[in-house]
Amino acid sequence: MNAYYLRNEIAKFDESEQCESIQKSAKWLVRWNVYGQLAIVSSAILATHLGTPFAISVPAAVLASGLGVSWMGLRWRWMQDRFINAVSHANKSLKHRVVELYEKEFKRVVSDPLANVNHLISESINPQLSKAIASRSN
Repeated sequence: MNAYYLRNEIAKFDESEQCESIQKSAKWLVRWNVYGQLAIVSSAILATHLGTPFAISVPAAVLASGLGVSWMGLRWRWMQDRFINAVSHANKSLKHRVVELYEKEFKRVVSDPLANVNHLISESINPQLSKAIASRSN
């Protein structure tokens, strides 16, 4: 079995494009959550400055901030599940390709030569066998 065949098959396997897409989505999610949190804090400070009672603006800001973080957590779990599914699918695909290549190479390197040897042995034994049977009959 030639190890280079397996190495080349693994080298051809590339799922980086899908991983980069998920990474871009995660960056976007974090960036927009930070912007949202800054907007909530700025709005709370502005509302307090404009006369909204402190007892109303702070709990409202904390509630809005908590909802934003919760939403980000849900989206993060969704992206995490998507990433895990992509990686497990890639793992199954690579495993299938490597096993298929291994079976093909095993057949080429081991099974076919042994079958040829078996066929040659059978061809060489058959005439001797028929001679032995014929001499036994006489």
